[in-house]
Amino acid sequence: MFEIEKNIPIPKTICVGAVRLYPLNGMEVGDSFFVPGSSRLEIDRLQSSIMGTVRNRYGEKKFTTRQIKEMDKICGVRCWRIK
Repeated sequence: MFEIEKNIPIPKTICVGAVRLYPLNGMEVGDSFFVPGSSRLEIDRLQSSIMGTVRNRYGEKKFTTRQIKEMDKICGVRCWRIK
């Protein structure tokens, strides 16, 4: 059960948004970045977050992601700019 509260002001955004979290703006075609994840659920969420950001904000630029295991055995998501 959740308690309903009144007159709680909305704070200014202090969280780092996905737009600034991922280096999508500075990427050229062929560039990529890797985001490690600690569980299958976290990796699924990372991939969804990256692709959601791309769909909503980068019209002509195209990106793709893959869930991969890096050489040092760390699982995560790699994102590439493809167009």
